[in-house]
Amino acid sequence: MIAAPRKIAAILVAALGLLMAAMLAHGFANGGGWDEVARLARLPWGAATFVDVYVGLLLFSGWVIAREKSRAAGIAWALAILLGGNLIACLYALRVLLRGESPPLPPDRIPDLPRQTP
Repeated sequence: MIAAPRKIAAILVAALGLLMAAMLAHGFANGGGWDEVARLARLPWGAATFVDVYVGLLLFSGWVIAREKSRAAGIAWALAILLGGNLIACLYALRVLLRGESPPLPPDRIPDLPRQTP
């Protein structure tokens, strides 16, 4: 059984994934392909949006690699996220929520941080 906060989060992530899938389907069906992407990339806000999205995907991918027990699985998920975008990130988050995985990092992967003395 999934705990209530996790269940709410899973429903939200699933809804966002469905929204992302619908928007991608709309874009592929009605968009102008790479010509539109190239035009968008030439606009200042288009370029800023691409950088924002890929920085977020890289950050999320780093978290995935750090939290996966298998380095190979983490890298495979990260590559899938970088190629498939936030739709794959939603699938990964949903997988983690439905499995009830916790803590966010396996105990053997949490670094020992040096303590500062005053």
